[in-house]
Amino acid sequence: MKKKKNYTENQNTPLPSHIQNQLRRRQEKLEKEAKKNEKSRNALFRRRVRDASDKKAPKTLRTKAYYRFSENYPSVVTPDGFRENTTEKHKLSHKKRLFVFISCVLIFVLSFTLIKTCILLSEKEIEPQPDTPVITDSTAIAALHITPEELASKTADELLKTLNAAQCNTAVFEFKSEYGYVYFDIKSFLGGSADKKIVNAWDTVKALTDNGIVCAAYISCFKDTVAASALIGMQAATSSGNIFLDSSNSGWLDPFSDEAHKYLLDIIKKASEGGFSYIILDNICFPTEYTVSAPVYNWGDITADSKNKRLVSFINSAVKEVGTEKIIPLCDISGFSPLSQLPNEKYGNILLSSDSLSFCVDLRQDKQYTAQLENSEHFNYIEEMPLAFILDAGAIAVKQLKEEKEASVAFALIDKDLQDAAKFTQHAGIENIIYW
Repeated sequence: MKKKKNYTENQNTPLPSHIQNQLRRRQEKLEKEAKKNEKSRNALFRRRVRDASDKKAPKTLRTKAYYRFSENYPSVVTPDGFRENTTEKHKLSHKKRLFVFISCVLIFVLSFTLIKTCILLSEKEIEPQPDTPVITDSTAIAALHITPEELASKTADELLKTLNAAQCNTAVFEFKSEYGYVYFDIKSFLGGSADKKIVNAWDTVKALTDNGIVCAAYISCFKDTVAASALIGMQAATSSGNIFLDSSNSGWLDPFSDEAHKYLLDIIKKASEGGFSYIILDNICFPTEYTVSAPVYNWGDITADSKNKRLVSFINSAVKEVGTEKIIPLCDISGFSPLSQLPNEKYGNILLSSDSLSFCVDLRQDKQYTAQLENSEHFNYIEEMPLAFILDAGAIAVKQLKEEKEASVAFALIDKDLQDAAKFTQHAGIENIIYW
């Protein structure tokens, strides 16, 4: 117990001053050496980091191709060894700035020139282009249909430009439409209201004729709603005495009526005297509606032979009235086929026995697929191939014409907007074309 107590007392006893000074100097020396070693280590670390940065990226460029936080963005190492990213971009050199400025000026000048050229082209008057194929044979007739609206709104010079642009040497005017309007100013004939008549029509025909254009008149004969409604005794009627209307709600004149014949012949004569070189007669037929055979009207007992003779008699009367070279009967392909090959007798191949030497086959798209041909085994036409039908039907028409009359002239009435229709018609052997 005595020793332990002495030891405790020795610890609590302060050291002599010279010993304390020695201990303090030793501690300061150790701290000084530690600071020196730490400073050397820090300098060595910074030098190593700087050497490594200079070797990996001696020179860094900041361009738009890098994103700030992209792993490919070139980093910058600070003198303290820290890395930082910056969005600072190098400015373009003077040469690059000059190149960009010149490029912008050139793009502006080119754009301005292009826009100015487009404006000038849009304001330039466009020359009319032919809307129909060219007829290869210079002696063939190329006729263009002139609608009543065009006749009323355009001058003779404007119509002449239209015909020249289409390379047509003949103009076909609707003298009397299927509805019954007589568009030319003839006071003594029915034509509906006064606005349906065109006062300057005769002057237009004369002006075109003086400029070398051949004018033809289109006249719808027995299909006539206006006259059938207004002229008593001329209309085709049902057995009950009512006016007959076909599926298109159109009225018809009675082919057996002498008054109807005289009415139509007077119109044909007026057209011939007015200066028309050709007169195209459409709807020279009986209406065939609702039944396979001819419908029952107020004619009593009639036969197919008596009907045929009546139609031929009308054509011969027109030929006698204005001349053989002027009358051109128009009919669809059923008019050039034997009766045995048709389900009923709208034309029945009888028109070829008339005194007319020119005939026109109607090959318009809305006319060629008639009820006459729907059940005919002779024609295997396909509505999706109208050009093939034109070729086949045109060849049949030419064959029938040559068998009946060697001196006959064949015309074809086709749609002017049907592509290659003229070429197929000419392949069928018909050179004279009317574009409708």
